[in-house]
Amino acid sequence: MKSLLSILFIFIIELSFAQSASVSGKITDGSTGEELVGITITIEGTTKGAVTDLFGDFVIPNLIPGRYVLLCRNISYEELKYEIKLLKSCMVF
Repeated sequence: MKSLLSILFIFIIELSFAQSASVSGKITDGSTGEELVGITITIEGTTKGAVTDLFGDFVIPNLIPGRYVLLCRNISYEELKYEIKLLKSCMVF
């Protein structure tokens, strides 16, 4: 099993005055930098999540500002937990 996934970037997009936001990013192999397809990213304790596309990109829409733990999983890699805090107009991690 490979040791690490690497999240190149994560950012949020403020969608409206309803304080709804999205988390999106790109998942790559920590050793090779290769974009990873089929990585499952979920929000711990919820049913919200996404799967990376052919370019390693993902989007999880319709989140309320707050603290979350992203879980990145794939059978070939160790699980990665990534804590984030979503604010109305930016993200702190």
